[in-house]
Amino acid sequence: MSEIKFKTFLEALKLIHSDAKKSKKYLSDKRLTIAEKKILQSWFDLKNCEHQKILENLKTAITDNELVESQKNLILGLTYNNMGNPKVASDYLQVAYSLLEKYPLVEHQFICSYNHFIISFNLNHDQKMKQALRVMERLSEQGINQRQNICYEQCKFNYFTFRGYYEEAAKILTILEKNKPLMSEAVIMAQHISKFIFYLKQGAYSDCEMCLEDMKQFRLFRDTPNFLYMRLMLSHLKNDTPLYFYEKDFKRSEVLFIQLKVIKSLEASKPNEALVHWNQLKEMDPDNYGDNFKYLGQTNLMSLCLEKHKNKIHTIQFKKPSSKNNVEALLELLSNASVPIPKDTLFQSLWGREMLEPSDDEKLKNLIYYVRKNKNLEIIFRNGCYSIVEENKAKSAG
Repeated sequence: MSEIKFKTFLEALKLIHSDAKKSKKYLSDKRLTIAEKKILQSWFDLKNCEHQKILENLKTAITDNELVESQKNLILGLTYNNMGNPKVASDYLQVAYSLLEKYPLVEHQFICSYNHFIISFNLNHDQKMKQALRVMERLSEQGINQRQNICYEQCKFNYFTFRGYYEEAAKILTILEKNKPLMSEAVIMAQHISKFIFYLKQGAYSDCEMCLEDMKQFRLFRDTPNFLYMRLMLSHLKNDTPLYFYEKDFKRSEVLFIQLKVIKSLEASKPNEALVHWNQLKEMDPDNYGDNFKYLGQTNLMSLCLEKHKNKIHTIQFKKPSSKNNVEALLELLSNASVPIPKDTLFQSLWGREMLEPSDDEKLKNLIYYVRKNKNLEIIFRNGCYSIVEENKAKSAG
């Protein structure tokens, strides 16, 4: 099909990526078909993270033209990737690229290859990353725009980070930071996320926090499940902050929500509950989630938080206290425990039965209060578990 016939559509597509404000005039251009206008609208919706709207809109974007169809598949690929479904996204992007190859549209082919790289990076597929880098190198030689050259450098930075070549990555990072004034908002956000991963893998958590502070400037990202997840998990990893979150905040990213539930369950010394959530992840992505909390992917927030709670991964058995005096028995249990003890378990160990009445909870609280006051110990309660602050254990044991 002749490119000339779709010159207006191509002009609109190029403006979307260079001057979105000007490109909006094409939404009322009579030279464009209904399907072409829906494609353009979807690009605007993608910038605003309106993913469900895109899916509904493109269902009715019917066309028999390969160029328009390539754009439809491209947008669907980007949308599903943003929604946390990279495997479906990859299928759409492959179709889009195979169609775009028939047209002299180097910049559009680059968008496909770039996002293929991002998906392969997130899925830890080394060979597919290298393949995408080779395609981008070839396209850059044919001529891509300045913004895409920066994206290509970002991909090389990510690949060096993936392989642990931090010195090489740092050199590219210096170049990228100098080019920030040339970056679009989306590219700057990608840069912040790449830097976050770069610092995280090296244990530079304070630098990760600085990345998150920079990300907060961007409202569209600040309100996403990804940002909330990164903030919660990093704070928990670095500062031991309790994990408090709501399912409603993760409707757009089920995987992140389940990951949080795994770590929260381990934090509360509930390995069996954590394993149920882990097996959900394993069923969704067996390439990265092995048996019994074995994470098979690259170092990330999930793997680091698993390492943080590695002593809680196996079912915990608490020894029956030798003392019949509840005060001494409580001290014995808390002093010998390597992890916080759930209050139900603590009550049963002390009174030999399950907690049945509201008064049982008060009974345990009163005992804890008495021990805190009379033994001068700092006993903390968090996520339904009791524990003695580490430096007080020797005193209580003695």
